[in-house]
Amino acid sequence: MLVEAHYNFPIAYIGGTFDPAPLKLFQTSADQTWIGQWETGVGYVIKNVVVASNGNAYVAIEPSSSVDPTTDGGVHWTLVTSYDLTGYSAEMPIAGAFTLTSSAGGGLTLGNAAGTIAIKATAAQTAAMAPSNPKWHLQLTDPSGDVYFPVGGNIKFVMP
Repeated sequence: MLVEAHYNFPIAYIGGTFDPAPLKLFQTSADQTWIGQWETGVGYVIKNVVVASNGNAYVAIEPSSSVDPTTDGGVHWTLVTSYDLTGYSAEMPIAGAFTLTSSAGGGLTLGNAAGTIAIKATAAQTAAMAPSNPKWHLQLTDPSGDVYFPVGGNIKFVMP
């Protein structure tokens, strides 16, 4: 199951290349509860899913509080499997101004079994933007034609 998430990218400069860190999608099950970013001091219960500081998702296998999943060694947390994007296609419309795609040279590169999506908008594409905070979403189409919208958010475009 893909978890629907909201993600705001870092600032994008109008007329500059937009090339943020890749998005990473994870495979979860219906009985797991998506929590979001891991935080110290928060109590977690079995089957809570968090994203740790290293960008990976972890599911709680034991209750804990202030136990960092990245250094736990598998006592309280286990790594969540990356979502396999093999055979998928993707589109990422940005506020009607332009659309990135996973077709050759389209700006999106799918990492297949790694579950990553590299994003790159050209300077010509971002030059068409006005200073704004437009919405974006990711549309994935699986090999059988089913469509998913696992993540969306905003990108703040500013003048350099």
